[in-house]
Amino acid sequence: MRDLNLLTKYKAKRGYIMVLALVFLVVLMVFTGALFSQTTNFLRFSARSTTDEQAINLAEAGIDTAIWNINLSPSTYSGETNTQLGPGTFTITVTPKTSTSKTISATGYVPNAAAPRSKRSVKIDVFFDNNTPIPLNYAIQTGNAVQMGAGSTINGSVYSNGPINASSPATITGEAWSASNISSYITVGIPPKHEFQAPLALPQPIPNYASAINAWKDLSCNASPTHVCDPSYVTSCSPCTINTSQTIGPRKYSGDLTITGSSTVVIVNGPIWVSGKLTVSNGAEMKPDNSLGTSGVSVILGQEGLQTGTSTFSISTKLQPNNSNPPGYLGFFPIGGTSQAEPNQIIINTYTPAGGVARAIFYGNGTSGILSYPPSGNIKIADNTTITVGSIVSNVLELGSNSTLTYETGLAGATFVGGSGATWQIKKGTYHAVKPPENKDFIAEYNSTYKAPTCTSVGISCDSGTLLNGRDNVSGMVEANAPNTTDANCYDDTLSGQNSIESVRVYTQNGTSTFKAGATPTTVLIKAKGNFNGSLQGIVDFYYKNATSTPPYWTPVGTIGLFEMNSPEDVGPFEITSQAFSLTGSAGFHVARAQFRDHVGQAASCTWSGPGTDTDESDDLVFSVGN
Repeated sequence: MRDLNLLTKYKAKRGYIMVLALVFLVVLMVFTGALFSQTTNFLRFSARSTTDEQAINLAEAGIDTAIWNINLSPSTYSGETNTQLGPGTFTITVTPKTSTSKTISATGYVPNAAAPRSKRSVKIDVFFDNNTPIPLNYAIQTGNAVQMGAGSTINGSVYSNGPINASSPATITGEAWSASNISSYITVGIPPKHEFQAPLALPQPIPNYASAINAWKDLSCNASPTHVCDPSYVTSCSPCTINTSQTIGPRKYSGDLTITGSSTVVIVNGPIWVSGKLTVSNGAEMKPDNSLGTSGVSVILGQEGLQTGTSTFSISTKLQPNNSNPPGYLGFFPIGGTSQAEPNQIIINTYTPAGGVARAIFYGNGTSGILSYPPSGNIKIADNTTITVGSIVSNVLELGSNSTLTYETGLAGATFVGGSGATWQIKKGTYHAVKPPENKDFIAEYNSTYKAPTCTSVGISCDSGTLLNGRDNVSGMVEANAPNTTDANCYDDTLSGQNSIESVRVYTQNGTSTFKAGATPTTVLIKAKGNFNGSLQGIVDFYYKNATSTPPYWTPVGTIGLFEMNSPEDVGPFEITSQAFSLTGSAGFHVARAQFRDHVGQAASCTWSGPGTDTDESDDLVFSVGN
C-alpha cells in the first residue's frame, strides 16, 4: 500500500514538471520570437539608414558636380539627370536667381530614380566670388636685374634673381636680397646685404599670374563687344581715344588706347584688355569704381607673340585707388613681347607743375597704384620721379637719377575683380538637406506569379517601361517574357510585321490621388504606346479587371481605331489613351490590358487566333490598389 502511494506521488510530480517545462518552453519561444523580431527590425533599420546615408552622399556629390560645371560653363550649365555614381544616381537642377547667384538642387537615389529604396535631396545657393588675390611681398621683385640711378631710393625691400646694380650711391631702406651680387654703392636700411641667396630658395621664382590674366582676358572679352581700335597693331593707324569722363569695363580694346585730358576721369568697373599700347597723359585720371570696394581691377596690356609697343603714363597722369577703406587699386599686367631686346614695357615719366615739385604718375593725396609684370616685361622710372606702388614684379627695373619708389605695405593681400580666383562658391547658411516627398510614379518589374510587368506599391501611376517592347518571338522585335499576359491561354500572334504594343501605363486622372478601390474609388486611364506598319487596319482595345474578384472578369474601357490600311500618315509610332474609368472591387492587384488587332472583327479581351495567322498582341500591366 505504501509503495502505491509513492508511485502516485511520483506520477503527480512528473506531471507537474511537464507542465512547468511546457510553460518555460512557451516563454522561451515568445522571448525568442520577440528577440528575432527586434533583430529583424534592427537589421531593416540599419539597411535603411545605410541607403539613406548613400542617398544624401549622392545628393552632395551632385552639388559638387554642379559647382564644378558652373565654374566651367556658368552661362550654359543647367543640370543633369540620372547620373550614375556608385550605389545609385543623382539628378541636378540649377536655377538662376540673379546674374551672380544661383540655386542648386540635387537629389540622390538608391539604387535608381525609377524604383528608389531611398531618396534624399540637398538644396544650396551659390554666388560668384569675383576677387583674385595677388601676393605682393616686395617693393621690387625682378627676374633679371635692378638698375638704380644716382641718388635713387627704394623705400621697402628688394629681391632680384639677378644683380642689384648702381654706378653711384643709392639707397634701399628695407632688406636687399639677390641671387647674384649687390653693388657696393647701395646702402641698405636693414643689413646685411643678402648676396647670392634668397629668402626661401635660390633663385626665388617670379610670381606667375598667367591663369589670372587669362581669366581677366576672358571676362573683358565676354562682358561686352570688343572695341576695335588698331586691329593690325600698327602705330600709324588711328588709335582709340578717350577724352571725356566715363565708366569703362569689362572690355577689350583691340589695338592702341589713349586716355587724355586734364578733366577726363575714367572709372574702371571691370578688367580692361588693351591689346596694343596704352597711353595716359595730360592730367587724365584712372581709378577703380567705388562699388568694387576693397577689390582692385586689372588692366592687361599687349598681345601674346606681338611687339605692341611701349605703354606710357606721363605728364600729370593720375592713377588712383577708389574711396574704399582699405581702397581698391589698379593693377597693370603687360603680356607679349618676343625678344629680350625689345620686351613689352611701360615707361613712367615725370612732370613738373608750374611752380611745383616733380611728381610721378601715381600721385594725389598720397594715393598709390600697383604695377605687376611677368618676367618678359620691363619698367623704366624716369629721372626725378616719385612713385608709390604696391609692388613691381618685372624682368628688369631701371630707376632714374634721384627717383624714389615707395612700397605700399598695406597692399600685400590686394585682390582684383575677376581672374583665376573668381569662382562660383557656396553661400554660407544656405545648405538644406531634405527628404523629398515620396515618389508615387512607379516603374514595373516583371512578376513571375502574374507573368506580366507588376508595380507592387500603391502609387499614382504604374508604367511598364521597356518590358513590353516587341511582340512574341518575331524576328527583329523579340519580346522578353512573352506574351506578358495574366491569362493562361492568351498569346501574341507571330505573323511578321511591325505591329506591336510597346508600353502600357495606368495613371490617376487627377495626378495626385493614389490608386484606391472601395467606397470612393480613384478614376484612372490607360495609355498605350506602340507601332503600326500600315499594311492592315489597326485597332486598340483597352480592358481592365480586378485580380481579386472571383472570377476576374475583363471590363472593356475603350476601343480606338485610328489606323487605316495603306494610310501613310498613320504609319509609325502611336500613343493613345482609354476612356476614364473608376477602379472596382477591393484592394489588391488589378490589371490593365492594351490589345492591338489588325482586323475589324469582334472585339474581345483576347483575339489571338493561332500562331502565324495575324499580328495581334495583348499586353498586361499589373498594379497595386489600396482602399
